[in-house]
Amino acid sequence: MKRLIPMTCLLICSCAIAQVSVMRVGQTVDVSTLIQRMMDSSAQDMTQEAGPPDSVDLNSFYNVRTSTLSPDNAASTITENNITQPLFIVGDDALSINWMKKNARELTQLNAAGFLVNCSGQAEFDAISNATRLPLTPINGDDFAELFHIKNYPVLITRASINNDNK
Repeated sequence: MKRLIPMTCLLICSCAIAQVSVMRVGQTVDVSTLIQRMMDSSAQDMTQEAGPPDSVDLNSFYNVRTSTLSPDNAASTITENNITQPLFIVGDDALSINWMKKNARELTQLNAAGFLVNCSGQAEFDAISNATRLPLTPINGDDFAELFHIKNYPVLITRASINNDNK
């Protein structure tokens, strides 16, 4: 139960930050619903791995791996996503950290919601947060990869484009 409290707080913050809707194949998907589904999946995984209720390991909450996404340079795509708020997807790698530092001003101006899809643990999460000063939510990104048809990050997703040109 103690493990779910930080996740619940993070989910509430994420939903407030990412009030985003996505249109896909004639179907509107609310990203807050997508986030809820991913968080529920993470909570279920943590419950199955959990030891005694008093043993809280926040490091496991920040330890996320997304097998369908990896850091790489790729070309941008012009597309219509019908999202109401931009979002960006990053990892704990040097390419992502440099990209966030380089684009921090634009990401802040866009009020883009940030999702960290690959992270080794709480220490790495804290270091990235402190270095970039951008709001990030650690979460498995497999659903993002499927929804937006992406394979690489860092990426900025807006209504008009999927921008992962990191050169």
